[in-house]
Amino acid sequence: MERGVCPLEEGDRIDHKKFGSGTVDGPPMATVGPDLGGRGGVRDAGWSVPVRWDDVERQPTRVAHWALTKVPSPDSRPFTYWDRQWKPFVAAWLAARRAVETATVTFRPPPDPAAMQALQADEADAFAAMTRFLKDETDGLHV
Repeated sequence: MERGVCPLEEGDRIDHKKFGSGTVDGPPMATVGPDLGGRGGVRDAGWSVPVRWDDVERQPTRVAHWALTKVPSPDSRPFTYWDRQWKPFVAAWLAARRAVETATVTFRPPPDPAAMQALQADEADAFAAMTRFLKDETDGLHV
C-alpha cells in the first residue's frame, strides 16, 4: 500500500459541516478498508483524525480526514502549535545567550577574541531564526 502524508496535524484548527469547529487533538492514524475492486484484501482508507470540538457538550471523537476542512488562521492556533514550533527557536537562542554570558563573566583566563566572536555569531544566528519565524507568521506563511 502507498501512504501519503495526512494533510492535518496536531494543533490544526478544523471545521466540520455538521459538528462545527474544533482542534486536532493528537496525531492522525492511518486506516485501511476493504478492497472493493474484486481482488479482496485491504486498501488505504485515509486518515482517522482525533478532534476536540469547541462545543463543550460534544465529546472528543475521531473523524475521517476528508470530512474536515483546515482553517488557515494562525490566530486560532492552540498552545500545542506554539509549544512545538516556537519553543525550539527560543531554547536555541537562550542556550546561545547563556554561552555568551558564561564566556564574558569568566575573565580567568581572558576570553579568546575569536571564540567570543563565534559565540556572539551563534547567538545572532539564533536570534535571526526567531525573528524569521515571527515574520513568516505575520506574513501568513505558517498556514
